[in-house]
Amino acid sequence: MFGIPNIYFDESGDSGDPNKGSRFKYFVVAGVYVPNYSYQMCVKSIQKLLGPSIAVTPANEVKACWAKPSVQVAVLQELVNYDCQFGIVQINKSMAKDYSSLYNMSPRGKNIRTNMILSVLQSTIKSERIKHGITVHIDRFPSTNKVRRDLSKYLDTNTKKEFGVASYVFHPHSHDCLGVRGADHVCNAMFKKAERNDNQMYNVIANNISCWLEITDADFLIT
Repeated sequence: MFGIPNIYFDESGDSGDPNKGSRFKYFVVAGVYVPNYSYQMCVKSIQKLLGPSIAVTPANEVKACWAKPSVQVAVLQELVNYDCQFGIVQINKSMAKDYSSLYNMSPRGKNIRTNMILSVLQSTIKSERIKHGITVHIDRFPSTNKVRRDLSKYLDTNTKKEFGVASYVFHPHSHDCLGVRGADHVCNAMFKKAERNDNQMYNVIANNISCWLEITDADFLIT
C-alpha cells in the first residue's frame, strides 16, 4: 500500500518433535522492515540478485537454504545497505510440550507461530514509531483461507488495541513476493546461528537487528 511501510515475514525450521525424528531443534521467525524512503531502491537492488518481484516459478526461486554463500551475503548486505531492520524470534522446540501448538490454531486464531509474528510486529511498530498503519506480508503457509483470515484479524486487532495502528495483512507465496524472499535469507542466517552456531551470515546483519527474542516459556503463548 502506497505510503504505508512494509514488513515481510518468513520462518525456518519445522514444527516437529526433535525427540521423535524432526531434523531441527529450533524454529525461527524473522521479519524484515523496509523503510519507505529506501523501498524502491531496495527492491531494484534485490531484483538483480533474486529475479523479478513476481512471476518467479517455485522451481526457479532462489531459496537461501540452497543459494551460494556469495549470493546469500550479497542479499543480506543489500538489505543492510538500505537500512532494513530485522526482528527475530526463536524457540528451542523442546520448550513446547505440544509440538503441534506451533501451528495449530485455537478458536481465536492464536498459536505459537502467530505470537512470534505478533511480537516482531509490535516491536517494529514501537521502534520505528509507526503511527497509522503497516502492511504485513507473511509467507503463505499451507492452510485454509479461514486460518489466514483469523491470523490477519488477530494481528490487526492486537496492533490497533496496543498502538492504534492498523495491520494490513497479506499472505503471498514467496515466489510471488520479493520481500518475503529477502526475509527468507534473514531467517536462514538466524536459523544457522541458532541451530549450528554458524555466524557467517549473522555477522552481515547483526548491527541491523532491532528485536531478538528467544522464547523460553511456550505455555503463555498458546493459552
